[in-house]
Amino acid sequence: MSSQFLEQQTICISAVPGALAHLLGAMINHAANPASALPNWSDDATIDNWPSQAAWDVFEDLAADMDLASLKNLIQKSSLTTNSDTQQVIFSRVLDPASLTELFPNSRCIQITVDQQDADQIGYNALFHECYPKKNYSRTSQAIANAAGFLNVSGNWQDIDSLLEEPMHRDNIMVKCASIGVGVMSVKACAAHDSAAARVVPYRKLYPYWKYDRTAAAQELVALLDWLDIEANPADMAQIWQQMLPKINHIQAYK
Repeated sequence: MSSQFLEQQTICISAVPGALAHLLGAMINHAANPASALPNWSDDATIDNWPSQAAWDVFEDLAADMDLASLKNLIQKSSLTTNSDTQQVIFSRVLDPASLTELFPNSRCIQITVDQQDADQIGYNALFHECYPKKNYSRTSQAIANAAGFLNVSGNWQDIDSLLEEPMHRDNIMVKCASIGVGVMSVKACAAHDSAAARVVPYRKLYPYWKYDRTAAAQELVALLDWLDIEANPADMAQIWQQMLPKINHIQAYK
C-alpha cells in the first residue's frame, strides 16, 4: 500500500464515537462502488468491512497515540496493497477533518458533528452500535472505568457485553452512567476538532430523532452524494437510507 493508499482519491468521514460514521460510510461506499454489496443494516458487526476501511482499521487504533507525521510514515512503510479501481472510503473516530485532509491530500472530507443536545444518544450509540458489535471498548474505556468507579461495580468489558445483551439494558444504571460519560467525552472531542475543508453535517440531520424527519434525512444523504459527485439513483439511495433509520432506537434523555 505504502504511499498509494494516502495519495489515492479518498472520501473521508470524521465522526466522534457514537456519531455512527460506519453507517454513513457503508452507504457512501456502496454508492461510490456499485459492485459492492448493499450494507446489511441488521448486522452491525459487518457493516464497516469494505476494503479501504479494513485497510485503515489497521492504523485507526494507533492514530490516537501518534502524531500525524509518525502515522503517515508508518502507513507509507506498510506492505498492504490497495485497489486503484475502487473509490476509497474511510472513516475515523479519532482524527478531525483537518488531520484527515492532511493525511489524505486527495480527499474530500465530511464531518458529522454533535452537540450537548445529542450527548445521551451519542453515548448510547457508541456503546451499543459501535463497541458492542466489535467487542472492542477501547475508545470508550475511560468513561466506562469512571462509571464503574462511581458505582463501585466491575468495568470489565466482558461484563459490559453481558449487560448490553439484556433486552432491557438501557434501564441498567451502569449502561446509563457509561453512556452519559461517553456522550460527554464525544461532545467535548467534537467541539475541539478542526473542521477546516470539511462539509459539516449535524448528527440530527442524518439520524433524526423524529419519524417525520426521516424523509429530510434521506434527502440530506442524497445531497452529500451529489456534493461528492457520486452518480447514484437518488430514489434508490434515499430508500436504502430510510430503511436503515428505524434501527436507531432513539433514547429519552437520562434524568
